[in-house]
Formats: sequence, structure tokens, C-alpha cells
Amino acid sequence: MFAAAHLAACTREELPLVWAERLLHRYAETRHPDTGLGGYQFSQMAGAWCTWNDDGPILTGDRAQYQYGEDFPGHLVLEGTLFPCYGSAPAAAPLLAAMASGDLLGAAGQTFSHWATQELAAWGRVAYRPSDHSFVPMLTDGTSMEGYVCRKDGYFGPAGRVLTAGRARAEHFWAYAVAYRQTGDPFLWKMARSTAIGSGSGDIGEAEGAAGGSSFDTDVSAPQALLGFLELYRRTGHLQLLLAAQRIGDNLLRRSFHLGLFLASEAQLYARFDAIEPLALLHLAAALEGKPDVVPAYPGGRGFYASAYGSDKGSTHRYDESLYARTRS
Repeated sequence: MFAAAHLAACTREELPLVWAERLLHRYAETRHPDTGLGGYQFSQMAGAWCTWNDDGPILTGDRAQYQYGEDFPGHLVLEGTLFPCYGSAPAAAPLLAAMASGDLLGAAGQTFSHWATQELAAWGRVAYRPSDHSFVPMLTDGTSMEGYVCRKDGYFGPAGRVLTAGRARAEHFWAYAVAYRQTGDPFLWKMARSTAIGSGSGDIGEAEGAAGGSSFDTDVSAPQALLGFLELYRRTGHLQLLLAAQRIGDNLLRRSFHLGLFLASEAQLYARFDAIEPLALLHLAAALEGKPDVVPAYPGGRGFYASAYGSDKGSTHRYDESLYARTRS
């Protein structure tokens, strides 16, 4: 979607924009009419596996329906109706990509920004618990799944796994900061403030004109938090928000810059050449020089690969995190 929007912005051609809007509409169609919560996916391939052993799939179909459906009678339980579908907190990258598309396209991109900011607002009103800065696991119809204990093994974990609320991360603060910058909606400022506090990034204040200074003391080094403060600075012009971004940039350099590369630690064997830390620092440098538009937009995604490797007992799936986590010790 972001690639098609970018192509439309560069070429001024209509067809890529039509394609991107159609794809966006499919996700919008997953929203529950009462809650506004959308699904992680619109559809699922017939061969998706529910259970697996060393010889391969032994049961296929909808994985959520298989694992959870019997315990939520009267509710539509599918992989596309879980919030969040994977992990303990929702993925912000799709919404960041939609809002970045809106920025790229200007007036022609209002649909992208409107969809994403609506979805973020629904997250905050239906599924977010401010008292502990957490997202409550639920079905998209609003039925809570918090505390549910899995009764059988399946794609989403082993029997006995307990579904728990997921604390807001820096990427959620960043997403709400972009949403506020685009809309000026006071509720989205409130969500940006709560997710900033929840992720340890600091307190931006109760309202736009009351930005706080506690962020100067943060030890957070997440590039997403840095980008979140830059978004708020871009909207408000408050210098203390820029200084907070600079503090996080200093933390990031101390934590991650080793041997001329960006690494999790000096002991790490391999570096990602698509690490977002240097791009975030370039955004900070551009803001400090008053040239925020000279650095390419970052829509929140990441490169990764997953590969299967063979053994006497079948095929095992391995993600690249296992490679980049290796250290000299």
C-alpha cells in the first residue's frame, strides 16, 4: 500500500493510487461495526495450519477458530477477529504506513490518514486500559480474552498459555504522535501521552500547550520514541519536545553505536544494514537544522526473513532474529 502510494506521489499517475485505496478498503472492511476495531487480515488461505508435528501439518483451517472457538460460543472467532492477532500488543506499522501515505499524497491521501487515525482512536476507546498503559486482548467485537487459558495446543501457543494485556511500546507512542500531528484531535494527544508514559518515554503533558519536561530524564533509547517526539515537535513547535528527542538520540548512540556500526551490544556478531537507528538520527539532525523534509519518510516497517531448514525429523522454521542475536560469548 505504501509503495503504491509512493509511486502515485512520484509519477502523479492515478492507477497506483486506485490500487492502494482498494487494498486499504479491504482492511477497513474488517472493522467491527460496533467497536471500530479492525482485523489483522481480511482472509486466510485454505492451507493454513492449525497444528503441526515433525512430519508437517496435521490439521488445517482457521487457527483461531480451532484453538479458541469452542470457548466463545455466539462470537465470530477467526484469525482475523483477534485483537491483537499476534503478540501481546497490536502492531502499529500498518497504521504508520497508512499515515505516511497520507503525508506523501497530500489532499489525495486523506483517505489513508482518516482510516488510520480512526483505527487508532478505536484502539484507545475500546481496547486500551490507561491505568496500566496496556492493550487488552479481545475479539474485535469487544469481548475480552484477558486471562483466558488455552485448553489445547495450537498455532497461538501451547495448552496452558494465559492471554495477558500488552503494555504500550514506543512504536505506539510514535503512532499516536503522528495521528495527533495529522488531526489535532485532543483524544489522540491523550493517547500519545499515556503511551509515552507507558513506554517509559516521558510525560508530554495533559494538553498541547502544557508539554512536560520529564522526558529529559528518560533512559529510553528506542528510535521510535525519538521519532514520536519529532512528530509532536513538528505539530507544536515546542522546543522541549525537540530536546526530548535529542536526549533519546544521545541514549541511542551510547547504547547502539559500536565499532562504527549500530549493534545491540559490542559483543554482537552481526549488524543489520537496514537498522532504523541511523535513519532516526538523520531525522533528528534534520529537525535540529530546521530541514525536516530532506530525510526520506520512514513508514514503520522492517526487513526480515524466515527460512525453513531440513533435518531428519522434518523442516524447522527459523527467523533472522536468531542470527542477529548471536554474540561472541
